[in-house]
Amino acid sequence: MKALIIERLNPAWTGSPPPSTGTTERELVAVVEDGTSERLRGWLASTAQRRNTIGPYTTASFEAAAVDADTHRLLNGWLDEAIGDIKDGLDRPDRFPANTRRFRIVIAITELDQAAWRWTPGR
Repeated sequence: MKALIIERLNPAWTGSPPPSTGTTERELVAVVEDGTSERLRGWLASTAQRRNTIGPYTTASFEAAAVDADTHRLLNGWLDEAIGDIKDGLDRPDRFPANTRRFRIVIAITELDQAAWRWTPGR
């Protein structure tokens, strides 16, 4: 499962090879830093277009994480990377009080994750 996530899911999600360290989603950092509705909508639309490609990988990964500690740790690391990317994007323009950024990010990611699980294009 770890190889599936690292070798297939991450490149399908970001279009980048797996990193040894740091972010693969530089565009997300830039979009959050910019903060305009147009850039955010564009990033969300681009990400939604990959849903059919990444959906089977994310489903398998999340189900495996429920019973496999290594997969669970890997997915938590992946989530922490996304949180870090968004935090970097908020830190640069000093948007929102610093002590509230992580909480805001977790809420936003949770909402996007739930929407992705329940949303089907054309429905």
